[in-house]
Amino acid sequence: MNLYMKYCFLLLFSLFIFCESKYGFVTWSNGNAIVSVTDNYSEIPKVHVAKATYSNEINNTGWAFLELHTSADSSDEKQAYAAGFLEGYLTRDLIWMHWQNMLKGYCYNKTEVCGLIEDFVDKNEDYIASMVTANPTDPYWYQMKLYYIQIEGLAVGYNHATSDPYEWLTVRDLM
Repeated sequence: MNLYMKYCFLLLFSLFIFCESKYGFVTWSNGNAIVSVTDNYSEIPKVHVAKATYSNEINNTGWAFLELHTSADSSDEKQAYAAGFLEGYLTRDLIWMHWQNMLKGYCYNKTEVCGLIEDFVDKNEDYIASMVTANPTDPYWYQMKLYYIQIEGLAVGYNHATSDPYEWLTVRDLM
């Protein structure tokens, strides 16, 4: 084994040993997504709508890692919502940091420009909603519908993991 290969092996082994992963999963009960988090992958039940492995290694590598899978046994809509919910729940801290760094206070003293942005986003969302409604069997608009369902799940999952109402975010905030 040459020196480069030894270094790569040592680096990967070190990342594996020192990375603390969280595992999460979503089940469905009475029309609601139920999220659970565990330190042991083996505790994820076989019947789930979504499952994920999450590791925030930003301070070590500059990256956070999220691997998310959904179950084909559930409807597309439930899969999209559960995927968003689980992502929002597990990555809550990163979402809040991004919001504070990039978006919080963005419209301060920019009322006119931000009003134009809000109008544009409103018109865009209305257009997308009308196209989804008018084209329920079109594959593109069906995926757009699932995207919006996933964003809704992201907001709900994020807020479910957030105890301070000051830090709650809406779907629009995430858009």
